[in-house]
Amino acid sequence: REQEPHEGSHVDNGSWASSSPITDGERVYAYFESFGLYAYDFDGKLTGHLPLPSTSARLKAEAAFNRVQQRFTLHLAFTDLHLSAVAGRVPALRELTGVDIPLDGQVTSRLDSAGKVQDLRVDITGKAGTVSHPTLFPEARPVSHLTVRGHVSEAEKSFALQEATVK
Repeated sequence: REQEPHEGSHVDNGSWASSSPITDGERVYAYFESFGLYAYDFDGKLTGHLPLPSTSARLKAEAAFNRVQQRFTLHLAFTDLHLSAVAGRVPALRELTGVDIPLDGQVTSRLDSAGKVQDLRVDITGKAGTVSHPTLFPEARPVSHLTVRGHVSEAEKSFALQEATVK
């Protein structure tokens, strides 16, 4: 794909990518505000893409690789992210396209060296919006506030929901 991003290049280095591409020793990861997060191998072949919407949302992505534990950590913090925009671009989230609530929060995931999710933590709050679903809520229902805090662990085969509130 060859296309010029809408946000322009960085003044300091002339790059279209975020100022801090990272590597886990096998892949290089770069975030483009217009198109999302990309992963490439060292031969330049695209190995992964997480399409994130270009909206008024502010996103901050951080990643690190621990060579001793052979674990990759990805942390995504966001404000004013509309889940409906993300869900429309990520096939696994298509069922959530009717969730039109501006979200603030963070998601932290730990992956093994093969890229399999080992641990996932979420801390999300939502502002006023609407929720609809073709089967459950065919007509949009208003939501004034949403809170979700939880943890999923593959190693422990567990899911802990510390808080879930929808008003």
